[in-house]
Amino acid sequence: MRVLVTGASGMLGTDVLRELAEDDVRAPSHVEADLAEPGALERALGGFAPEIVVHCAAYADVDGCETNPARAERDNVLATRHVAAFAARHLSRIVHVSTDYVFDGTARRPYPPDAPTNPLSVYGRSKLAAEHEVQRSGAPFLIVRTAWLIGVHGKNFVEAIRARARRGETLEVVDDQSGTPTFTFDLAPALVTLARSKPAGIVHVTNQGECTRYEQAREIVRLEGLDARLVVPVPSDKNPRPARRPAYSVLDNSAANAILGKPLPPWRESLVKYLRLRPA
Repeated sequence: MRVLVTGASGMLGTDVLRELAEDDVRAPSHVEADLAEPGALERALGGFAPEIVVHCAAYADVDGCETNPARAERDNVLATRHVAAFAARHLSRIVHVSTDYVFDGTARRPYPPDAPTNPLSVYGRSKLAAEHEVQRSGAPFLIVRTAWLIGVHGKNFVEAIRARARRGETLEVVDDQSGTPTFTFDLAPALVTLARSKPAGIVHVTNQGECTRYEQAREIVRLEGLDARLVVPVPSDKNPRPARRPAYSVLDNSAANAILGKPLPPWRESLVKYLRLRPA
């Protein structure tokens, strides 16, 4: 299979590349192809015409997007417009990675793919606008929303908590935001399976289960053999951030699970695997 992967040096893209080791893959860097520039992919790829485009590239710094909305527009919306247009020109199928932050968090049960969207942040709005760019591009598409990504090949919540806990710091962690930690080594093979299966529309893919950020932090500290009393629950307004987060952003994965044949592992199980793969 001929595949183009964007964002291949990121947490998710790195694992996607590993899953595609037996395929004919192109993964231009940002230097080789600035996705926000028209025609950049054609110039970088020459005559390569992919069957599948896996679009992982994004500006995913949620607070950074809030303080730099122009970059969010460029890297998340404009870049996706050009990637999707490239896919349409080459009759490629685009698999676009999106986020739980397109929802406002007022639900009390997992969000299905057709739930109304109402993002609270610049990041969420830019990712929703990117979804719209994909939908109106004319390319066959699948939008895969996921949440709370953690990968061995990058900075993430687990590493931030580990570092502070090992220094013996008291960790004030919000206990009023619920979601699902999702591990890129689980998500990447699911993305590739979905790409090969060719479903259309929007699906949700996360690990199983849900927790608050506080519960997630306590489990990290416990598994590291450190003092769980270091982790203290606080409300979001105790430590305000530039961008608002949805209070509840658990996703309903049933549609994707039916295609994949089984759900992703429970997040706690994958956290144990992560800690084994990335020792402190």
